[in-house]
Order: sequence, then structure tokens, then C-alpha cells
Amino acid sequence: MFTNLTQLSLLSLADNQLIGSIPSSIFELVNLTFVSLSSNNFSGSVELYDFAKLKNLKYLILSNISLSVSTKLTVNSSFPNLSDLDLSACNISEFPDILRTQHQLEWLDLSRNQIRGRIPSWMWEIGVHTLYDLDLSRNFLTSIDHLPWKNLEYLTLDSNLLQGSLPDLPPHMLQLSISNNSLTGEIPSSFCNLSSIQYLDLSNNSLSGQIPQCLGNSTLETLDLGMNNFQGSIPQTYAKGCNLAYLRLYGNHLEGPLPPSLTNCVKLKILGVGNNNFSGQIPECLGNSTLQVLDLRMNNFSGSLPQTFAKSCVLVSLNLNGNRLKGPLPPSLVNCQYLEVLDVGNNQIDDTFPYWLDVLLELQVLILRSNRFRGPIGDTKTRVPFPKLRIIDLSYNQFTGVLPIWCLNGFKAMMHGDDNSIDVDYMTLSNYSYYESISLTVKGNDIQMERILTTFATIDLSSNKFQGEISVVLGKLNSLKSLNISHDNLTGGIPSSLGNLTQLESLDLSSNKLAGRIPTQLASLNYLSVLNLSNNQLEGPIPGGPQFNTFGNDSYSGNSGLCGFPLSKSCSIDEAPEPLTPTGFIEGDDASSWFDWKLAKLGYASGVVIGLSIGYMAFVTGRPQWFVRMIERKQSRKLGRVIRRGRASRRSL
Repeated sequence: MFTNLTQLSLLSLADNQLIGSIPSSIFELVNLTFVSLSSNNFSGSVELYDFAKLKNLKYLILSNISLSVSTKLTVNSSFPNLSDLDLSACNISEFPDILRTQHQLEWLDLSRNQIRGRIPSWMWEIGVHTLYDLDLSRNFLTSIDHLPWKNLEYLTLDSNLLQGSLPDLPPHMLQLSISNNSLTGEIPSSFCNLSSIQYLDLSNNSLSGQIPQCLGNSTLETLDLGMNNFQGSIPQTYAKGCNLAYLRLYGNHLEGPLPPSLTNCVKLKILGVGNNNFSGQIPECLGNSTLQVLDLRMNNFSGSLPQTFAKSCVLVSLNLNGNRLKGPLPPSLVNCQYLEVLDVGNNQIDDTFPYWLDVLLELQVLILRSNRFRGPIGDTKTRVPFPKLRIIDLSYNQFTGVLPIWCLNGFKAMMHGDDNSIDVDYMTLSNYSYYESISLTVKGNDIQMERILTTFATIDLSSNKFQGEISVVLGKLNSLKSLNISHDNLTGGIPSSLGNLTQLESLDLSSNKLAGRIPTQLASLNYLSVLNLSNNQLEGPIPGGPQFNTFGNDSYSGNSGLCGFPLSKSCSIDEAPEPLTPTGFIEGDDASSWFDWKLAKLGYASGVVIGLSIGYMAFVTGRPQWFVRMIERKQSRKLGRVIRRGRASRRSL
């Protein structure tokens, strides 16, 4: 197919859906200098030495081509002009022999393969004076002795099995990423000689010691030392003109206050120092900075939150969970119009519900858990409050009053869940490899959610003093994965509308004062794996179904009126299961306020079938009052005639 293109010098077929084998006619295009076949669905195998026929070839890119690449060295298989070679994700299990003859190589990518063990010594001779970019990440390498490449600028060794200490780096290194390995020891003093270093990622190792002070006065733009065993303090030497934009020290043993010199880093976008032992007050200046992410969770910060979030605030994520912060939330937070995550859980914040946050149209996560918030959840003047909110945790506070219907109606992002969606995406910050992370109680367990799915939705209102009934409006939030309203003072019945929560995996309504039967509609929740209705006043038979039949006695304990499987108490014959009623919604109506005993009386007076038909019509059409009144008048007349006949019979006696 390419036979006649004899003068072709550049061939790029990347990022298509090509299938079959690679056409042999490509190997006859002797003038090719650039070949890219990456990201296709070829089948079979290809011999790398076939490309050696292209003596003018400088750039060969075969990454992710879904076939096996043979890399054995054969006679006349050298590439005399090759400078760039990309064999990532090519099912390679060893360093290609073809590299033994490549002394002018500049760029080599062997990432995402199955190369194991040590880097062979002959590799040190490959491009000693020319190689500037080497990517060996996502393999199974166990050690790297030294780096002989004098002009190496970019080195990526992430996600291997590397042990030992960090190697000394070439003086002109710009980027080193060696995260997710098993390296030990301290950061070598030679790192202070890196006059041009911009990116340094040593995260997820077992490195220890102190962070060299020189790193605070360097050319670094990104520094990630997270998930190691570093001790001491943050470098105090951040100078004016600091280029730092990304500083992540999460999960170490660092202590002391945040250094005042950080204010010199006017380009700082991400500051993540969670899970350390930092203390003192949060610098007020951080509320008036260029930060997009401020993650100070799980430390010992005290005092109040910064009170002056400027109108120019660009915060996307503010995570202060697990400190000792006091006082109210600062109203100036409304200036942070881009805020998506606000987590101030597990502090000592004393305030009422911050309903004024409903003007933050991008807010997706709101966690106020385990503080001293109090009082009712006040009203709002916003027409659609919290339209993008998907995760809300108000548990372990002292909120009172009824569940806020106005608020639930505004949670548009929790409505209209897509059962067929297969796309998996996580909340992240654009232009940075930073994933949002929060602590939640899910399915009864406290978990650290390292990445938040953009489709995940949960409501936790437990352990407060909420009163009244559970609103049928909750049934609109059909994207919910978890719902917890346990340990409150709720009364009334469980609304059948909860049967609309088709994505629900966990439901906890325990330790309230709920009465009546368990709606049979809940038995249709096919994803429900955790159910807790214990310690209420429920009665009648437990619904049966594929999921309900998997729950044990603990799900229902403390409800003496319940019967049926899995309880030992059997139901009597006349305890028929609750009839399956519709769970639709009527805007502005609360079904429990009108679908009441009047319809039940109609059922007994006019026959079960007619009564249920009337009840269904009333539920769907919105309570046809004229029809209800007509039936009631007829029943009153009929009852009057019966009473008069009874009186006449007694007089005749």
C-alpha cells in the first residue's frame, strides 16, 4: 500500500484503530526519517530489526501497538542515525539488544513493560554524551547503580522495585521522578549542586532524614516528597523570586509552624502538607494568595481559620480536616467562587450552618463532620442552592429542626443518575497530577478516599438532633451511593420513595423513632449491600428480595414489631406484605401529608381493589379533592341510613 511513496520521509499513523499486521511495504520506504505507529490495535508480532532497513530513520515510535515486539540483535540490524526510540507498552521483558549499537541515542522510552532486575552494565555506554531523556517507569527494576549520562536532563523511574539509596544526579538535571519505589536513606548533599532542577518527585518511598535547606533556595517549580519518613521542619530559606508552584510533603513526620518565607513563593498553586505534626496558627496570608489547593489536614494547627479570603481567591480545594481549629467559618469564603472541596471536619469550629455557601456554584464536597455546629439549617434566598454538591457530611454536630427540603431540592448533581455510565473519572486539578482526597464514613467504616469519583454521591446527617419525618424528596436523589441519617430523633415512616435510589449501596436509618412497615420498594435496590434499620419502632414483615435476603439480624435488631426472615419471629397469616405503591413525585407536595387514613378508609368501605385504585389515582394526579369529598359524602349518607334503621328497630321492640 506504500510501495509508490518512495520519497516519503515522515509517516505517522498514531492514535487510530488500525488492525492486522504492520504492512511490510513500510520497510521499503528507505527515505523515512520519522515513523510513528503508536496507539493502534495491530496483532501478531514485529521484529524490531525490520526497521533497521530504514537507514535514514531518526525517530521510531512504536508505543502501545498491541503486539509483541522482538528486540533481538541480528546481523546488519543497527540504526546508524536513530536518535529517538519509544518502545513503551510493547510487552518487552528485557532491555533490547538493539540498544548495544546505539551510541548517539538522545531519547529512550521503555516504560510500561515487564523488564525485571538490574539495569545491565552495557546500558551505561548507551548515549553517554547524547542521552538527555530516559524513561524506565512502570517496570520491575530492582536497582540502579549510577547515572553515567553526562547530559541527562529528564529521568523517570517511577513505579519500579528499586531499593537502596538515591543516586547522584548529573549537574544539568531538570527533572527527576523516582516515586513509588522502596528507596531508603537521606537526600544526598549533591542535590544542592543541581543548578537547573525544576521537577523533583521522590514520593512514596522510605526516605528519611531532614529535607536539605538548600531545596528552599533552588530553581525548583515542583517538589513532591510525600509518603516518606522525613523529619524536622520545612526549609526556612525560600527566597524572593521563588519559582515553587507545587509543594507536597504529605505523610511524613515534619513539625513546627509553616515558614514565613513561603510568602516569597508568589507562584505557589498547591500546598499539601497533610498528615504531619505541624502546629501553630495558619498564616493569614494564605487566604490572600495564589493557592488553588491548600491541604493542611491531620496536623495540630490551632487558632481560627484565615478570615480574609480575598476577592481574587482562586482556591479550588480547602482541606483542614483533623486539626484543632476554633471559631466560626469566615464569611469571606464566598469570595472563593471556584471552590469545589471544603473539608473542615474533625475540628472545634463553633458556628451555625453556613447556608451562605450556597452561592458557590462549583462546590461539590462539603464536610463539616465532628465540630460544634448547631441549630437548624436556615433558609436561603438562592433559587437553586448547592447545584453541584455531591458529597455532604454534617454528622456528629448539634444540628436541630427538620431535614431541610429546600436544600435537598437544590442538589441537582445527585439527581438523574446514569445507570449505564461506564466512564470512570476522578476529581483532579487541571494541569497538575493532583487528585482530591477526603475522609468519609462509608458502609459503616471510616475510610480515606484517595481519589474521588466524579459520580460518587453521599449524604451523612447522622448523630445530630434532627426531628420530624424523612422527606419523600430524598427519593429524587437517585445518584446517591450512601445515605446515613442514623442517631437522630426522626419520626414517622420510611418513605417508599427511597425505592427510587437505584444506585444506593448503603442505607443507615438506625437509632431513630421511625414507625410503620419497611416499604417493599426498598427490596428493589439491587446494589444495596449495607442496611441498618436497627433501634427504631418498625413493625410488620421484612420485605423479601435478592438483596434483603442477604442481611442479618443486626440490620433489624431493636424493632420488636418486625417479623419474618432473618428474624426468628414468624409473621402471622394476616400480616400481609405492604402493597407496592408508586414512588413518583409531585412538585411542592409531601405525599405523607395527604396520602393518609382517608384513602385507607376508602379502601375498606369500597373494597380493596377500588380503594387501591382511588389511592393510586390520588397519588398520581395530585389528590383529586372533589372525588375524595364525593366518596366521603356517599359513605356518610350510607352510615346515616344504617344508624336510622338501627334506631327504628329498637323503637319497634
